[in-house]
Amino acid sequence: GGVALVIIVIFALSALASVVIHYGFRLERSDDGVWRTSAGLIERRENRMPDHKIQALIIRQTAIGRLLGVWEVVFHHAGGARSGAERAQGRARVRRFLVPGLDEDEVARLVDEVFGAGSWDSLEWRGVDRFYIRHHLRYAVLLPLLVLATGLALTGLLAGPLPVERLPWIASGAAGWALLAGWIIRARWRRAGRARSRDLFGVSEGTIGQRLVLFRPFKTQWVRLTASPGQRRHGLQSLIIALAGRRPVVPYLPRTVAQSLRDALTGAAACDPRPWF
Repeated sequence: GGVALVIIVIFALSALASVVIHYGFRLERSDDGVWRTSAGLIERRENRMPDHKIQALIIRQTAIGRLLGVWEVVFHHAGGARSGAERAQGRARVRRFLVPGLDEDEVARLVDEVFGAGSWDSLEWRGVDRFYIRHHLRYAVLLPLLVLATGLALTGLLAGPLPVERLPWIASGAAGWALLAGWIIRARWRRAGRARSRDLFGVSEGTIGQRLVLFRPFKTQWVRLTASPGQRRHGLQSLIIALAGRRPVVPYLPRTVAQSLRDALTGAAACDPRPWF
């Protein structure tokens, strides 16, 4: 009862803080390509960000947001540096440009407004290889169970058999851990993936909630391919993408797919004439 009460109080305080911070939230974009947000019940705050400083959109849905059907979008930018004119006007650097409380249709409209009409619908999301599940099950489930079994065997040899009444508790704990770890691994596998269109790339991850990172390929700084021994045996690689201040990862891709995506991203970064910052 006490734990439940503490959890309820924490959620209530979190909801109250969110209302105070985001009260009267407004988002608008001027004709000169500058985004502006203003919000706050006690202290009204205004943030500004020009189009060219947007490195990526981070679209997040927390566990509570999933229950309520709402998302939040963060305009990810590079460093928050200020221009000379901004310093002269005393403007603070933008640390977090966040748009809260959006449903899926509003997210789609915002993505289209940032990246161009039809951008959201052009993304076709694809998952990662099922070897992701088998690999993580080995280390998160089978290895701990093997260690537990070895420990019980050694205890039996050195100190005698365990009391029979303890065995159901040990078995229940082991089964509970296996089920929980298996559920988490499968949930992460289902939400891991990538999407690609002509001028947009997306990376997806999450467990209970979900996080999408959307960016234009020419914003890529570098790309790295990695492969564990198990991945190499199955012809898989993981794709690490370096953006300004962020490293989204697409794990467990077929080698040819990973290399094709790497070439496309680095090619766009090298050949696109648009400035990345």
